[in-house]
Amino acid sequence: MRTLVLLNGNLHTSAWQRIPQLCGPWDMVICADGGGRHAIALGLAVDLLIGDGDSLSAAMKRQLHPNCIKQYPTDKDYTDGQLAVTEALHQGASHVVLAGALGDRIDHTLANIALLRHIAIAGASGVATDGKQSIYLLTDELNLPGQPGQLVSLIPNPPCAKGVSASGMRWPLEKSNLAWGDTRSISNEFIETTAHFSVEQGEVLVIINHIDSTLIPC
Repeated sequence: MRTLVLLNGNLHTSAWQRIPQLCGPWDMVICADGGGRHAIALGLAVDLLIGDGDSLSAAMKRQLHPNCIKQYPTDKDYTDGQLAVTEALHQGASHVVLAGALGDRIDHTLANIALLRHIAIAGASGVATDGKQSIYLLTDELNLPGQPGQLVSLIPNPPCAKGVSASGMRWPLEKSNLAWGDTRSISNEFIETTAHFSVEQGEVLVIINHIDSTLIPC
């Protein structure tokens, strides 16, 4: 089941129509509170609105017409984003797109990226995006499409990732060990239309920067 989770970060909706992977079709659309503003901008039908309601006006809620609203108190243990992802996985999502995951607050951005781990632990696939860049969590193997010259960076989760390989890149990696704080895997480039990534131990964030003619790989 493909599920779109709209978060309250930045989302470059002007590029939406040229990104078919983000156009659906969706089996479920979930808004995490203020993420509802993106649904309104995109004209998406919302299945579930979840959160404490502090980032979305009553007028916006009326525009969304969600079939179900799950209201939470402002004082709670988890972010609206985590509640939305938890609900998506509970509903059986096998692939989750976290759109609007990146923004001006670095704490929320990092927390939203970390939600990819919850998705992976549940056995689903996921991607976090703002429409200009997409982030994947590499725990085993990934094949991702791209275009020659398109930038991709690999950042290991602390403390390190071992046996990291990347092919289809200008600077390929072959069972390399990457430590947290090591920047040698930043700003690599696609030289083929598909790149293969793998890791033997640990986790790696694969960050793809999109160019105008590039479709976000989901």
